[in-house]
Amino acid sequence: MNMSNSLNRRTVLAVVTIVIVIIASLTVIFILQPQNQSELDIVLTVNVGDSSTNYTLDDLTSLPSVTGNTGFVKTGTYPPVIVSPSNWTGIPLVHLLSLDDNLPMNYSLQIVSSDGYITYFTMAEVQGSIEAYNSSTAEPIGPRNFTMVLAYMQNGEPLTNETGGPLRLVLFPDGDYLSAGHSWPKFVREITVIDETEPWHLELKGVNSWNMTHDVYYSLGSCPHHRKNITLNDIPYAGVALWTIISSMDGGDDTHYTFNNSLVSTNYTVTVWSGTGSHLNFTSYDIAFNNNLILAGWADEMILVPPEWPLKLVTTGGIFLDNIVRIEMSGWQL
Repeated sequence: MNMSNSLNRRTVLAVVTIVIVIIASLTVIFILQPQNQSELDIVLTVNVGDSSTNYTLDDLTSLPSVTGNTGFVKTGTYPPVIVSPSNWTGIPLVHLLSLDDNLPMNYSLQIVSSDGYITYFTMAEVQGSIEAYNSSTAEPIGPRNFTMVLAYMQNGEPLTNETGGPLRLVLFPDGDYLSAGHSWPKFVREITVIDETEPWHLELKGVNSWNMTHDVYYSLGSCPHHRKNITLNDIPYAGVALWTIISSMDGGDDTHYTFNNSLVSTNYTVTVWSGTGSHLNFTSYDIAFNNNLILAGWADEMILVPPEWPLKLVTTGGIFLDNIVRIEMSGWQL
């Protein structure tokens, strides 16, 4: 009897041990596997107010789509370069936004890409009024009508990470003209409806004179290569170094905001003007490649609001100027 009981106990212990090992193994497998398989399939999140909607690629491709041929203009090069058209398929962005019953009457959009790039559009731009360029010369021709499309196919093939996918914003023109490439963000991952922002431009007068529009600035300032940060009075400001802005008006052979070194020795003056009439002067030596002097468009990761809006000059030395609307170069010689 004792031997029999001992064998029974050993058998029970062996069975219990096997069960524990099996449970432990299943637990490890469960932990290592994704808790929600659908989370891996989500390619887009749309935020409107307090609600968020996630979309898989299958969700998006089941929605009404449009197809068209178009290219764009690379405006960050001199001279501008026209990129040949491709055939694109995707969803009109206005339709996608309309699926949310909470969409406000007035709004702007913040579009975040998976590489951290952020693009902003006003409601008028979302609805199609966007700066256009001649399809032959790439010269700006003023606002024209476009359809903003969230594309998932190019030339009949799904967009991949190598081609800017799985989602890319594309602008279909209503006529024979093109849009700027900075309005075509790749790797679109999140769309957020934000409070309406007024369109604005920064007047630039130098060797070259032009108006930098809000979309160009926000595109430049959200580029990780150009985005600079300074904390002033415990508030983190983000924007673009002043020398980068000057590089777009100093007459250099711009490949992408390339500073004109040949003019620095003339010790020209840069005057930064506020909409209030106040101004600050800097020399070319002060600003050349100086990342401690920025034109900020964000505070605490939020777009500036009045009285700082649209841009604020911020320095690490504590100097600042709100409501920047114009920058002038003077005293330069060619």
